[in-house]
Amino acid sequence: MTTSSMTHLAKEKNMTTTTATQYIVVPAPGHYGDIDRVYSAHRTLEAARRACRSGSVVRRNASLAKGDKWLRVYEQTSPEV
Repeated sequence: MTTSSMTHLAKEKNMTTTTATQYIVVPAPGHYGDIDRVYSAHRTLEAARRACRSGSVVRRNASLAKGDKWLRVYEQTSPEV
């Protein structure tokens, strides 16, 4: 089955073909220096909120995964949820 036929099939069944992470748990502002790591990555907001602990926040970002570098400048491009 080709990629285009899989996408067409998914559209017919109202399914998504992406498995991208939507939400990440990262250190809260003021709890780290200029660089830290993404604590965890989740597909749903509920799962991300369950993983969030004291000193961390949930942000929406589809391009980062667990363990990726988290830079202070990312706070401007990844909205807090």
